[in-house]
Amino acid sequence: MKRRSLLAAIAAAMLISSCGKNVFFFEAQSIQPVTNVTRVFVDAFGSAYPMEALSKVPGKLPSGSLYRYFREDVGGECSIQQPGSQTAELCSSRDSLVKWRAGQTKVWDGLAREIIAKAGDPNVPLDLVFLVHGFNNTHGNSSQSYVKVRDALNRHANPGRTLRFVEVYWDGFRSPIGLGAWGKAQASGPLVGFHLRSLFNSLSGEIAARKNQDVDLKILSHSSGAFVLGATFGDPSAALPEMQSIDNDDYRTFVINAASHNGAYRIPQFDSLKIGLLAAATPSTTFLGSKRYPGGLLVQDTQILLSVNPHDGTLNKKGLGANAPGTGATGVGIIARYYCDELKPSGALTSRNSQFVGYDFDRSGTELEHLLKDHSFESYIEQADRVTTFMADLMSEEKVSSDTTEGRICD
Repeated sequence: MKRRSLLAAIAAAMLISSCGKNVFFFEAQSIQPVTNVTRVFVDAFGSAYPMEALSKVPGKLPSGSLYRYFREDVGGECSIQQPGSQTAELCSSRDSLVKWRAGQTKVWDGLAREIIAKAGDPNVPLDLVFLVHGFNNTHGNSSQSYVKVRDALNRHANPGRTLRFVEVYWDGFRSPIGLGAWGKAQASGPLVGFHLRSLFNSLSGEIAARKNQDVDLKILSHSSGAFVLGATFGDPSAALPEMQSIDNDDYRTFVINAASHNGAYRIPQFDSLKIGLLAAATPSTTFLGSKRYPGGLLVQDTQILLSVNPHDGTLNKKGLGANAPGTGATGVGIIARYYCDELKPSGALTSRNSQFVGYDFDRSGTELEHLLKDHSFESYIEQADRVTTFMADLMSEEKVSSDTTEGRICD
């Protein structure tokens, strides 16, 4: 029986995290869509892909690492690169991780400038919306979901404000951690989120340079995108303590700088920030920390909108439970007490003028009851747009009151 239960748990974890495969955006990284959207591609270790097209040698991204791809010159990029390009910058930075990270800073800076270049008239207020998908989504799946999100948010656009989007595509890759945290494959998320700080900090500088423009930043994530953002805007070590002991330079850099408020890896701060978490596949300690790891969400002046769907089949591990041993904790998006008893009344968040606002996403008895257990981004987008005020509230310039959103969550 014990062996059968263990096998069931492992099977569920593989189903949840797709840990039997790796998903890279290597083939799609140079695709840039219409002028109101910027696409940002990030490898499993948090390195930004250059904006220029790569050679795309099939299956040749060594160990999922863009750094190794350039260091080993797998695609011959460094013999064909154009002077002054981001690719050329990475070629000149491939001798060591120290140089690589310096080169990456320049790539992130370039991406921030690209985003602002599409921001329209600096005298017109701007709503800038980042979209972050879940773990191991293919480019086709993610891009289709992003189209639906953009359509929904466009319906709630604020008159008189420019609306622009940034689509984040992050690689999924098997990790050395094992099944004990968010699942064997999901340890790439914190590294991606951690290095996205470079983009947001550079973007903050670009926004400050446009002194006359009122900019509201919005971020919408699905599923494991929640723990990506947990590492961008805080220290999620309490949810993934195994990272403290991994003898690996990428994780060591994260551990040392996870709660930093200064330097290159500082936690980004913005005057106006709203974060929407749909089907959040992470534990509450991502945002609250613990006695041993007292990090959590460390950003100031932020509202976090959180869907709570008690029937989500994926977050419930197909019946094993959100906190089933060996599968990783995914309870924030499914277990109401984490919101009602922990996130909502958090004194630590209140001291930073930050607040969680819960949304009742129980589909039973609604027009979406046929999607009762569905975890897909698309079904959450439909519900956030048509059945709840989630999308409208995310786009609103005003703070949201939980009195109008909670429904039956905390009954």
